[in-house]
This record gives sequence, C-alpha cells and structure tokens, in this order.
Amino acid sequence: MTHENIGLMGGTFDPIHIGHLVIAQRAMEQLDLNAVIFLPAGLPPHKQDEEHTSAIHRVAMTRLAIESVPNFRISERDVREDRASYTVDLLRDVKADNPDANLTFIIGADSLRDFARWREPEAIVRIARLAVAARPEVSVPEDIYQQVRGLREAIDWIESPLLDIAATELRDRISRGATVQHLVPASVLAYIQQRKLYRS
Repeated sequence: MTHENIGLMGGTFDPIHIGHLVIAQRAMEQLDLNAVIFLPAGLPPHKQDEEHTSAIHRVAMTRLAIESVPNFRISERDVREDRASYTVDLLRDVKADNPDANLTFIIGADSLRDFARWREPEAIVRIARLAVAARPEVSVPEDIYQQVRGLREAIDWIESPLLDIAATELRDRISRGATVQHLVPASVLAYIQQRKLYRS
C-alpha cells in the first residue's frame, strides 16, 4: 500500500503572496508530495497582540490564490478565532484523520530559527518532517539542533528562489497606495481592491 505524502503550510496569509506559493510548489516537486494543504490560522500565538484581518477574508484570499493550481488545497480546520492556534495541535489533528499519511510541514528558515520556542517542538518532529526554505539574510544557529532532539534528522531543505516578500510590507504598501502587483496573485489583488482591505 502506498502512503500519501501530504504537505502542510500554515500561516496567517494576511495576505497570501507569491512567496508562499513558490515555496509550496517547490516543496511539492522536490519532496514528491501528493498535495499541499494551506491552513490559514485563526489566532497565531506569536501574533496575538497584533491586529489581523478577519479569517473570512484570509481564507477567501487563500482559496483564490490556489484555485487554479493542481494539488493545492485549503483547509479551514485551524481557523480558531477564540483561542491560539498551535502547530503541534494542528498536526495531531491532521495525523488523527490521516494515520497512514506521511506529513511534511513547510516553513521558512526564519521559523526554523525560532523553532525551539514553539510549543512541543520535539513532538512536532515526531509527527511530521519539516520542509525548510532559505530566507534572505536569515541564518539558523547551530545550537538549535542540540535544543530540539531529532530536529536535524527531520529537516528537508528546499531549493527555492530567495524571495524577500513579507506580508507586513505588503500591507504597508497597500495602505500607502503603492502597488503590490506581481507580489500577490492577480485574483488576490482584485479581492483586496474590491473590499478595500489594508487601507489606512
């Protein structure tokens, strides 16, 4: 029996941008994933003090961004506005529903750099492998591999363009009336414009 290889990409996606899509596509190709599931987060624990766009809009933008890409899917299982969303809980839920699947959680090197501070990092790497994409000017300290047992063996590095795109910068550009064309999918840009999101 062949086990399905499922990639998972979590995030606020506020808004989803080309960088997210490129990394997900490269992970799928290089790691032979059957699908990549995008999981917009309701309330990320490291961003609880920040204002973020309603999950309704973030889910809608994510759906638009991936609708024409084969084997890209979206799940709303992590959209929990009432409490923080933790990766380890999400992965346990997905694994319970897909016990025979091989799970790969897709992140950037900036997330790996902070991985030891995540909730139950050792449990995360027991449940899923980590597909890590390098980020411009981000280095991962060597001692993180001593802090999280099994981490080094759980990582697959993705070869991907070093795209320096941050959702924070995109929101700022939109609020100033600057263009984000080519940085987000055209369908997402149209959605943002129609609903006047991120206007100051």
